[in-house]
Amino acid sequence: MGLTLIACENVNNKKTSEKPIAEDVSKETIEPDDAVEYKIVKMEDQSSKALGKKPLSQYQTSELEKLPIKKKHLYRVVLKDIKENQVKPTVELIIKELTSVDKDIDEITLWLYSDNELSNSTYDIGAATWAPYGKLGNVDANIAKNNSRENYEISYQITRNLNEYLALRSETEDKFGFSVEVRKQIFKDLVKAQDKAGEYEHKEQQKVLNKYGNINDANREKIKAEYAKIYDKSAEKMSEYEAAVAKQYNISVEQLSEISSEAQEKFWPLD
Repeated sequence: MGLTLIACENVNNKKTSEKPIAEDVSKETIEPDDAVEYKIVKMEDQSSKALGKKPLSQYQTSELEKLPIKKKHLYRVVLKDIKENQVKPTVELIIKELTSVDKDIDEITLWLYSDNELSNSTYDIGAATWAPYGKLGNVDANIAKNNSRENYEISYQITRNLNEYLALRSETEDKFGFSVEVRKQIFKDLVKAQDKAGEYEHKEQQKVLNKYGNINDANREKIKAEYAKIYDKSAEKMSEYEAAVAKQYNISVEQLSEISSEAQEKFWPLD
């Protein structure tokens, strides 16, 4: 669903080349290498009169009526698989694309989230502000009316130890309806099942060696043939045991494999 810009009062005092902004405006053609995929999930119009640094109380009513609108938007943005060193390049991309779509926008605030479910609360990744000198409240009538962009900067508030926070959040997230602790137990059960199949293969191979004694040219091919049968039988048992674990937790074998991959990537212990 697209986000439509909302017109403010006294729009005649400000250029009004307003265009709808798509909910996801990322463009692969100009995306920097360090930027990540993003999605704007909500836009809040916070536009007001371009007072600049002069307090409202110091304006006469007639002066206020003549002031142009300072177009200010707050965007809630979800960043996918972000790392701390990718925040600034991604923010720069977002600002570039928003201002290329709407050249009348005077101030932009971005609240950055790691997950769409968090986007109704305060940001967790951080925030960024695009404004004169990187601070809100510096837009005066000249800037708002003429779209003067001199001295515009982006300021950042990034969560401390962001990579650690995101890693911990990923570690504790539910997956397939299971907490990380349950997934660790599923992995342990899977390893036990795999070990059981491995034990069968080892015992059967030992029986073959006991039967033939030392491997030599006379019996090598026979031993290889029996080993192949044992391997096939072991693989069959492995599939049976893995299917039993999947059935126990009411998940698919593919999901079981994903949990196994997660365990190996994160070095989950087996004890």
